[in-house]
Amino acid sequence: MIHNMVVVEKDNIRDTIYLTQQNSYIVFPNEHKAYPGSKLVLRKSLTGVIKEFFEFDFQKDLRSMFMGKIDKIPLNKVLFKGKNLKGFTKDKFEKEFGKLKKLDEKLSYDGAFVSYSFEGNVYSFINDVLLDNVEVNNPDSGWEIDGLSIGNKQELFLEKYPVSMSFNVISSKKFEDYKKEQLHWLHFSENEGSIGYWIKDGVLNRFSIGY
Repeated sequence: MIHNMVVVEKDNIRDTIYLTQQNSYIVFPNEHKAYPGSKLVLRKSLTGVIKEFFEFDFQKDLRSMFMGKIDKIPLNKVLFKGKNLKGFTKDKFEKEFGKLKKLDEKLSYDGAFVSYSFEGNVYSFINDVLLDNVEVNNPDSGWEIDGLSIGNKQELFLEKYPVSMSFNVISSKKFEDYKKEQLHWLHFSENEGSIGYWIKDGVLNRFSIGY
């Protein structure tokens, strides 16, 4: 069974090496044969980020993503300018905070999701009415998670949410991106909503709230 593929390029010639798990066999798919690397020459030749990639324990994060226990947070600890926005409509938001600027509209089985920009963050409303999701990117916009905001150190999250910080949610297509920015989850205590927050260079970089 082919578990890994390594694309090799030299002198403008590109080829793909097919490997089994642990890179212990080289597979030739057209021949339906696999040859053991008994001296581990190929595995030992891997260096840099490729070596790090194959030695990384992705299974640990995958197992943790589907485990039953996840840290939970009450809705009243996720605040925008001191207010819990659960149940806010577009009209109520604009009356209390100001005019939204329309960005996009997407259709799905659940209806139309209309996105707006406000103070550097993105707000999405179901059928242009009920707030469904917020993408928080601006550290000065007034959003906080349990008293923490963008720019706070990851150690503070580790103290409050050790289970959430014990694994990374695999969402990046590239290993380099996976290393640069780590995604973690929190669930709401009261409903099925959740928070995804990204740690980059040891601090909270951004977060997303799904109501």
